[in-house]
Amino acid sequence: MTFLTQPKRARSICRNRDGNVAMIFALSIIPIFAVAGLAIDFQNTTSRKVKVQAAIDASVIAGARSMQAGASEDEIRLEMNSYMENMISVEGASLSCDEADIIFPQGTQDIQVDITCYQQTTLSAIIGKDVIEFDVSSTSTWGIAKLDVAFMLDVSGSMNSNNRLSNLKTSTHEALDILLPEDALPEIIENTRIAMSTYNSMVDAGDFFEDVAGVPKTRTYSHEIGGEVSEPQEGDFDDNFRVLLWDADTDQPITEIGDGSVVSVAENQRDDLSITV
Repeated sequence: MTFLTQPKRARSICRNRDGNVAMIFALSIIPIFAVAGLAIDFQNTTSRKVKVQAAIDASVIAGARSMQAGASEDEIRLEMNSYMENMISVEGASLSCDEADIIFPQGTQDIQVDITCYQQTTLSAIIGKDVIEFDVSSTSTWGIAKLDVAFMLDVSGSMNSNNRLSNLKTSTHEALDILLPEDALPEIIENTRIAMSTYNSMVDAGDFFEDVAGVPKTRTYSHEIGGEVSEPQEGDFDDNFRVLLWDADTDQPITEIGDGSVVSVAENQRDDLSITV
């Protein structure tokens, strides 16, 4: 029996390469997890930042609407903070934010919001990164220079089924009440213009038209020709300006319509007639 001497055993251990991969993997596992953790936590934080941005944007819009209604700055701050707190709390306990800094720049109708938030990390914590901080800001104004809204209403025969026409009327009334509420400020009324046009037929807006537009439904038109304004004639217009009742199926005029003319159309023909100038 032969016994290895101590020096020979030491040289044998140094030459032994078994387990090298395990040692290299053990040494590299920490930086691998750190990089993967940073990537995952950064993606999660970016997603949360988008949601916080949406909440802040919505809050300044709500604040602008309250400003439009005449609310004070303290009332607007309280409403906006409550709105943001409710929206952000939905994201869970891993996301926390400081109180928003809400500013009303003097001499403007703007609302500026800045907020700092903190997203807790997961794997990044192994390298001491417990939270990722990010800032979000937004600005809104309720002042409107001009607001032009055009409605294209389908009043063709297909709208007579399934209460479509009735629903269209209700929706249009609701839209108009939102754009021009009864208690709207004078500048809102002054700077809001609404146009309505119909598809395939005419529509009678009733007294609502005159109340909003400030002009009667039936008006007398004049047409300028060669620098002179022609007087409207009873029954028809001159050769340079005519209003015709048109058959949409045959693409041919039916009759000329003058000021004061009355056209009676059968129920089954309403979809086939249009007015052209």
